[in-house]
Amino acid sequence: MTAPSRYSCQEVVEKLDEYVDRALTSGEIASVEEHLQRCAECACEYRFESNLISEIRAKLRRIDLPPDLMSRISQMIREECDKEGE
Repeated sequence: MTAPSRYSCQEVVEKLDEYVDRALTSGEIASVEEHLQRCAECACEYRFESNLISEIRAKLRRIDLPPDLMSRISQMIREECDKEGE
């Protein structure tokens, strides 16, 4: 197994959203984690972004949605699909 490539601070900051969402390859994750272990500034940015996303997700879970929202969305999707199939 080869060692992960070293990312620059700019590269890590550009990948933080995907890293937080676990949308990177295992090699990219290893490179980001290696950088975060040695760079306090990027680690601070990661903690900030991770906490922000966690707070947003928590707030979204507390929002009461209209009970028929999913059926209205499904209906709109079906109508759009029917239009495309014509």
